[in-house]
Amino acid sequence: MQPTVDILWGRRDWVRVTLALTVAILVTTVALPGPALLVGLVAVFYLLNRQVSTQEALLGTFLFATALASSRLGPHQFMKPMRLPLLALLAVAGLARFRTWTLAERRAHLRWVLLLLFIVILPTIVNSAWRYADVQIVLLPGGWFIYGTMSFHLTKEERTERFRMFAVLLPAIFLSALAFGLLFPGAASIASRFRGWFGNPNEVSHFWLAAIPILLAMALRLRRRDLLMVLGAASLYLFLKTGSRTPLGAAAVMFVGTWFMSKQTPRLMRLLGAVLALLLVLVLPLLSMELLGGILPETVLRTESLEEGGGRFVAWRFGWEHLQERFWLGGGAGFEEVLFQRYNEMLLALNHQGLSHNSYLAFALNFGVLGTAGLVVTLWRKLGLLKPTMFFIGALPFLASTFFEGCLTSPLNALSPIWFFSATLVSQELNE
Repeated sequence: MQPTVDILWGRRDWVRVTLALTVAILVTTVALPGPALLVGLVAVFYLLNRQVSTQEALLGTFLFATALASSRLGPHQFMKPMRLPLLALLAVAGLARFRTWTLAERRAHLRWVLLLLFIVILPTIVNSAWRYADVQIVLLPGGWFIYGTMSFHLTKEERTERFRMFAVLLPAIFLSALAFGLLFPGAASIASRFRGWFGNPNEVSHFWLAAIPILLAMALRLRRRDLLMVLGAASLYLFLKTGSRTPLGAAAVMFVGTWFMSKQTPRLMRLLGAVLALLLVLVLPLLSMELLGGILPETVLRTESLEEGGGRFVAWRFGWEHLQERFWLGGGAGFEEVLFQRYNEMLLALNHQGLSHNSYLAFALNFGVLGTAGLVVTLWRKLGLLKPTMFFIGALPFLASTFFEGCLTSPLNALSPIWFFSATLVSQELNE
């Protein structure tokens, strides 16, 4: 991998812009309720646009908006309907890029969106699921099409601009969430688990898990071990604070795996690392809950949920059983939500809230196993996750997020956009 640039930011400029963005985001989340949130969006866009292109500033503002829209706090609810106008602006910028592609690239992208439409519409018509009036019929293929126009076939200059944007936006989101927690510790936590201004602890954790590949690739490109150490320490702190086990484990595998595959790592160190990893896999199942409790905080361990399997296993069993009734074509767009709402009281009694918490099961319930295979295989290929260089830094953490969260089903949630732009950027950077 050849470096795109030697230096993305001067140190003083990076600190200045990151702090300005942090303050803008914090003020937006703290002091601008309802329609006043638009002022905060304009401020974030303005600060970004002074440093990067209008296209990248718009993308950064959109990602912040989708993250803030996950908030369950009343003053932030206005952000939910604002995602659609921002997506429309993103579509305009994306179509401008789309026109610069080669004829073969444009045709390939149009074939993909036609396939997505077929996969979504056919089960919906067969099962008369159109009566659910689920926006997924339009948003899923439309959102993925727009994201693709903004992230596929990036030029060297576009990748540089995107790295520059993420280099300030992602730390600003991280710092503003922590600052929000200091100012409003009650609102920023659920059951002693940190969430910042995000909707819940898992959302902030998985958002940061999607951000790590970008920052990790950036640190490797710049050959800055100090940045790797800071990123690792910050990630560990956040995941322990949120108590999110899946992102914690996925991030550990990402860091260790990337280190293991690096050409700069001596062979002897690789061998020792492999032996230690094997020993850990063998020893971990033998450790008692009491011993683990002395190592990990209760917010992470959550002994009761581990012993009982947790709500996700309840949802997966429930969803799998109902999938057998419509295995090949599913129930149509919106069926998963209708199904889980219909049996909501029964699922609550079994310690489960929400939907299936699994993107692939959700797709299967809606579009069947055949449709899910088409969606998943083409998406993973388009994002570049099937390439060997992406195994540790992209594919495994992406699988962890999408397997334990239903984030792929809605292009406008907090996790789907950041994963889309993270995977495409890192994949193109590592495979230039």
